[in-house]
Amino acid sequence: TYKDHIWYTPSIRNCYNVGKIVADADSCGNILGVHTVNNGTLWRPEAANYQYKDTIENVMYLKGMAPGAITGEAANPEVGYTARELCQQLPSDNFVSVGDYCYPILKAFKDSPFAKAFAVAAVPAEDEADPSVITKDFFIGNPGDVEITSSYAGLSFDGTNAVFDGTPYEGEIVITVTPVLAVTSAPARVKATEDDMMELPANEIVINVKYDGQATGVKDLDADKAVKSVRYYNLNGAQMLEPAGACIKVLEFVDGTHKAVKVIK
Repeated sequence: TYKDHIWYTPSIRNCYNVGKIVADADSCGNILGVHTVNNGTLWRPEAANYQYKDTIENVMYLKGMAPGAITGEAANPEVGYTARELCQQLPSDNFVSVGDYCYPILKAFKDSPFAKAFAVAAVPAEDEADPSVITKDFFIGNPGDVEITSSYAGLSFDGTNAVFDGTPYEGEIVITVTPVLAVTSAPARVKATEDDMMELPANEIVINVKYDGQATGVKDLDADKAVKSVRYYNLNGAQMLEPAGACIKVLEFVDGTHKAVKVIK
């Protein structure tokens, strides 16, 4: 087939992966590495002829993931980056940072609320003994143009700080990051109903928590930043001239980063 052609040499480079592929081997979600016709392997890292050799170069991923998912090698949990480290990396010049505790995104999508939502990372405190289990207040990316909520009422967000209320909790917490879209005014003859509104895709971050209720603190990296502008949006994503009721306050700093917080006026 075409996939077995001498010039068909897949290469993965200058990128990162913080997700999980859950699709079956023969579906498009597998991305690369399986022949969908006769189920033979396509990945050829050790081929004698260089024209057949497939490559992985400068691919970053979180510690604990399975780097051998394509090559068939055993996973090494010590290889890779912590969430904190990966948020500080740029795989290539095509990537840009959109804020502290955010994974890098492609420059072409740096202003996209959707890209910003999925760039948000939950980063444990530096002194966590096991980064896979949250035992104290932690950090959360907040690049602006997003709304961040928690499935647990005892967890709140203040800028890039995720703070527990002091009540002991053990179990999973789902942090939902939803893009906030600025809705422009429509002609008077157009009336949108609730049924017309598209459900926005959201980034759901699941964290394992074992919090004993002791007070902890994390430093807000935005505390000393100079503010360039302040905008307000209602919960439907429309920009407001003045804040009223429950709304989203978006601060833009002079360094180009953003911070979004929910406020009630």
